[in-house]
Amino acid sequence: MMSLYLLVFSRKSKFGKCLVLWACLLGIGFSSCPFQKPFYFMDNPVLQPVLDEFGNIIPDKVWIEFGRVMNHKCVDYYRVSFKKKDKSGLTQVTSDRIGRYEAGAQMTVVPCTLYTFRIAAYEEFHGTGNRFKMLSNEVNFTLDYTPKFIKNPIVWEKEASPLSRVRNPREIHPFTT
Repeated sequence: MMSLYLLVFSRKSKFGKCLVLWACLLGIGFSSCPFQKPFYFMDNPVLQPVLDEFGNIIPDKVWIEFGRVMNHKCVDYYRVSFKKKDKSGLTQVTSDRIGRYEAGAQMTVVPCTLYTFRIAAYEEFHGTGNRFKMLSNEVNFTLDYTPKFIKNPIVWEKEASPLSRVRNPREIHPFTT
């Protein structure tokens, strides 16, 4: 074992230098994104409501699954952008960076509001500052949620006082014929 170590890392060995050079080139070739290889979304994003530990829908959360990406190793991070359309108008929001190995993201939404979601995948080209962006198809989503009461609502009936005329029986008006 020691002789192999000395063979590979000795300064006089040409085999060791070639082996180290070959390992470096092989590592760079397999770990980085090939130049000018496109990456794109193969599937549309999938949106579904988030459930709590009892299986009930959480009223303001939604899970966005990004879907499959061709040349996934080229993606450095994701961002989710969505447009919210309600009575006050159209609002566009973009999320913070989401790691490349995440399968999706959880977003906070308002129930019964129309949202249009779109995923953006980014590649930073070898630390040069150039960013390449690929957008997924737009997906519309509305979280239909009907609140459920944990306890039955309490209804109080107002009682009339003992001297109230509400409890007295009605009489016929004396001037009617």
